Amino acid sequence: MDNLPREKVTLRIEGRTKTIFEGEVSSNGCYVKTNKGGIHRCDGSGHEKPSTLGNTPTATLAHASPGNFSFDGKYFHEFKDFLIDEIEGEKGNWLVYVNEEPIQVGGGQHVTKERDRILWAWAGPFDPLVLDGPSTAQVNRQVTFKVRNGKTREPVGDVDVNGSKTNQSGEVIITFQTDGMKKLKANKELYIRSNTHSITISN
Repeated sequence: MDNLPREKVTLRIEGRTKTIFEGEVSSNGCYVKTNKGGIHRCDGSGHEKPSTLGNTPTATLAHASPGNFSFDGKYFHEFKDFLIDEIEGEKGNWLVYVNEEPIQVGGGQHVTKERDRILWAWAGPFDPLVLDGPSTAQVNRQVTFKVRNGKTREPVGDVDVNGSKTNQSGEVIITFQTDGMKKLKANKELYIRSNTHSITISN
């Protein structure tokens, strides 16, 4: 299994009150070990009708975990997959999304592709928010950012973006008074926090 090709994916873990991890991960299907479940394959082979083997959301957790966060879960032989029920000490129902869509099989069975966006979210089930906007702007100039429902693609109003609220078109205007790299995140009750959006502000 070690010869399965690696792929670059984005992994984001949204805990109950904060983002636990967000970044690019080089990952492939592999054996995954948890304290509760032991060692088992997470390369898509547990799927009832595996069409191909490769990287999976659970394998990505294992590749990103060292030095960043802990995770644990039981293994269910009847489903041939782990049920991840704890990440960085946060116990509960962890849901998995790929490209903002909830997966329909286990985290060790869903085979991902290069550049896929993998999201592990505590509790739910809620739809994830997506925050978009420019990557550069100038000091004291208005900048428009947009927030949408990652599943339906519809704009979402009354979303908090670093202290400012979106309108019913999902747009929020922010003026930065200092230069440098700024990081923004969208938040609203009954939604999963958005991706981090970075913007460089210059004079």
